[in-house]
Formats: sequence, C-alpha cells, structure tokens
Amino acid sequence: MSLIKQTLPVAKTAITNSLYPTSVKLFNNVNQIRLLNTDDGTNQKLKLKDKIKQSKIFNRKNKTIQYQSLRKEKKKSQKTSPPPSGSHPILNTVIFLGGAATLAFLFTGWPGKDDDPYNVDEWVYRSKKQIKKFTEEPKVSKILPDELPAPHCQPFTLFINLDDILVKSSWDPENGWHVVKRPGVDFFIQYLAQFYEIVIYSDTNIETTEPVINNLDPNGVVLNRLYNKDISSMTRKHQKDLHCLNRDIKKVIVLDSNKSSYKKYENNVVLINEWDGEKSDNELLKLIPFFECMAITLPNDIRPVIKSYSGKKLSDAFMEHQNILREKFNKQNNEILKKREEKKLQTKVNDNENGIVNALFGGRNRMAQEIPQEEESYEAPLTNPVDDMDQRRKNMRKAFFRQRSEWASMADEQRRLTMESIENQFNSKEKEESIKDINLE
Repeated sequence: MSLIKQTLPVAKTAITNSLYPTSVKLFNNVNQIRLLNTDDGTNQKLKLKDKIKQSKIFNRKNKTIQYQSLRKEKKKSQKTSPPPSGSHPILNTVIFLGGAATLAFLFTGWPGKDDDPYNVDEWVYRSKKQIKKFTEEPKVSKILPDELPAPHCQPFTLFINLDDILVKSSWDPENGWHVVKRPGVDFFIQYLAQFYEIVIYSDTNIETTEPVINNLDPNGVVLNRLYNKDISSMTRKHQKDLHCLNRDIKKVIVLDSNKSSYKKYENNVVLINEWDGEKSDNELLKLIPFFECMAITLPNDIRPVIKSYSGKKLSDAFMEHQNILREKFNKQNNEILKKREEKKLQTKVNDNENGIVNALFGGRNRMAQEIPQEEESYEAPLTNPVDDMDQRRKNMRKAFFRQRSEWASMADEQRRLTMESIENQFNSKEKEESIKDINLE
C-alpha cells in the first residue's frame, strides 16, 4: 500500500506530461486498483475471480468443458437406457433381411397341385431346388438354332476358342493392336468344315471379333459364331454349359487350352497349347489326323475316345497309338502269311506223292478217286487297318485340294465373264451414243 501511494503522484505527472494520449487505459486500471485496496482481502479476491470468469479465454475453456461433460452424460444415458423401438439401424437391417429371406423361402417353395403344402421337408427341398436353378443354371437354354435333319447336318460339332488358340492379339506403341493368325489355321478350318459343324467363340465383343473371323473364314464355312454376350448367357460361376449349344453332348468336341471352364464336360475337351506367336508352331496341323479318324470311324459317343487320352498330349498320343496298332496288325498278318505258305507247301507235297503212286500202279489212286478234292478257299489279300486309314486320309486331302482348285478356277471364270459383260455393256452404250451423235449431225 505504501509503495502504491509513493508511485501514484509520479505516475500521474508522467501521464499528464508526456504519455497521456496513449496511457488513458493504464491510468484507469491504476485507479481501479487503488479503489480495491480500500476493501478487505476477501472481496478483492472475489472480484478478481469474477473478472477472470468474464474474460473470453475462460468462457471458451468453460464451454469446451461443458460440451465434454454433456457428451459423457449422453454416452452414459445411452448405455444405461435401451434405444427407443424403430431407431436401431442394425436391428432394422436384421429384421428386413429376415423378412426377405422368409418371403423368398415361401415363394420359391410354393407347392404345386400334386404337392403337400403342410410338409416342411418338401417345402425346403422345392425352395433349394429353385434357388439352385436360379443361381447355377444359365440364363438361356438354346444359343444355337436347331440342328438340321440328316443328311444335311455334320455328325460332330467342334467348339473352338478363338483367343490364343487360333489367333494372337498383341499391341505395340507404333502400330497399336494387331492380330496374327496361327500357322495352319486356314487349312485347319476350311478342311475340317467338311466333316464338322465348326463353332468359333470369343469373350470379346462382336465389333472386335467379327472382322477377325471374317479374315479366317473368307468362304463362309463357319456358320455359327458366338461372342461375349452369348458366352456370358451360357456361363454360371465361371463354368460353361455345353447343353446350351443345343447339340447332342455325345457329339460335341471342345478345342481349348484348359479344362477349368468345363468341369462337367472334361471328356469333351481336346487340349491344345496356347500360341505364343512362334512361327514354327504346328499344333493345329498335328491334331488333324485325330479329327480325320473320328470323321471316318464315326463313334457313337466321342467322350470315351477323348478320355482314353486323358493326361496325355492328344496329338502325340494318337500317333503313338496308331504306330502300336500298325505293328500289331503287321505281326498278325505275318503269322497268317506264314501259315498260308506252310499250307501251300503241304499241298504240293501231297500232289507229288499222288503222282508217284499213279505212275507205279498205272492210274489214279483208288483212295484219291473215292475222296473228293476240296475246293480251294478264297484267301483275301491282307491289309493293315491303320495303313488303310492313312490311305483314306490321303485321299480325303487330295479331294479337298482338287475341289479347292476347281472352285478357284470357277471363281476366275466367273470374274472373267463378269468383266466381259461389263465391257460389252459399256461398248454397246458407246455405240448408242455415237449413233445418236451421227443422227444429230
């Protein structure tokens, strides 16, 4: 108190003389402090506390504390008191899903005329069957049109994957996308189309695939072409349903690089390696003898034949099997020929003995007269079925090339006649115009 009384006159003179314009607020605060000194200590403390509470910083902190306390109280009330009905999102979701499942169960398992509506087991069975049918069976039952009656249809259907089996697509910055044909693909398609109904499919859209197939098939022998929409409609859970092809499953052959998409039809799949762009590849040509053999022998069911080559590379295993059969038949034929030679030698010996007896006794042997001579049996020439099959295959290929050459010559002749017709029409028009000009003159 004494210090304040001593400094107060000095401060007043300083404020009034030099710092008055800028120190009015400080002088007012000093007067307030002097007034507070007249009260007792408790009142001074209370008034300072009130001033601190009225400050902006304290109010801001106080609001934060109040907000936190209210939040804690709200959490406690939520834990202690259950939420009102209709306001819990998880419970509402569970109720909705349960109701939807119940309605689906009742709808899919609805009994028919001959079913017992009060048998719960039958209801469950019908519901499971309908749900399985909806989730696993393909969207359509027929993709290809009905097959023509014999003899206007081919005996087998060859279902071929286009991508990486017949062609290879690649991209580079300079040329962009370009498609390269696998070696032998032209002969493979045009030749086998004589004996098989060829179906080419691709997982890409029609705008991209149609020009590629047109390049592979300039003569239009591939009548059925399937694209991504068709394949997706016959696919469920990444598995293709070959029954959607609307063909006898015993007569369907699939040419693909893996069996993962045909787990139900593994015995219908002929495996071939994907083409990596190698120009010396001949996998398609190596498979042609097998397909030729099937077209000649016409098995009633193709599946046991393909199953017999399971776990092997079919092209190599088939040729190895043909060589084994060829050796087997050659061995049998050699034994038959040996027996025939022995029989001929025996007959010669008997004839010589009869001749000696006749010469000694002056005539034919009485026993030989009484026993009639057996007629010589016709012995057909021996042939090897495998060699015969090879010869038939060669004849089929010769006929194919001869037919193609005839078609080419016919096409050339047709083009020549067309050009002559165009020239004649043009010349006749020129003559008419020249006659008109003469008449006008």
